[in-house]
Amino acid sequence: MEAVNNVQSQKLRKEKVAAPKGRRWRKFKENSPYLLMIFPAVLVVFLFNYLPIYGILIAFQDFMPGDKILSDSTIWVGFQNFERFFTDPMFWPLMQNTFLICIIGFIIGFPLPIIVAALHLTGRSGRYADAVLRTLRSGQQHRGEYRRRAVLILP
Repeated sequence: MEAVNNVQSQKLRKEKVAAPKGRRWRKFKENSPYLLMIFPAVLVVFLFNYLPIYGILIAFQDFMPGDKILSDSTIWVGFQNFERFFTDPMFWPLMQNTFLICIIGFIIGFPLPIIVAALHLTGRSGRYADAVLRTLRSGQQHRGEYRRRAVLILP
């Protein structure tokens, strides 16, 4: 009796797993709007995350602009480019400049838009607040409302 039940349950499993081709096509057609919506996101991920990996090979080559990245004449140098960069006397000043630019960008780019938006929304009058809001509103007459909104929203 158990053997018969096992055989029957195996047949049912096989029937459930094997879906007809028409059903798959119908499912694909039903989900096509969703696939079209996700296609731009997949394209952006591919363009900006996977294609640059190909260019990383340049770091390990004796590369000259105009050369092909992968060819028979490619000269592979390994970590020599990295050794030359890290031992260069300009390495530490470059690192200082990089960190300084990042820190200044964070200091200006994070709280400044919030402060300007708060000044704009509270409507407080003060010498500084009036000057900032007057500057933001000056573009309203000639360039339209959208420029002022873009200044507040985009940063």
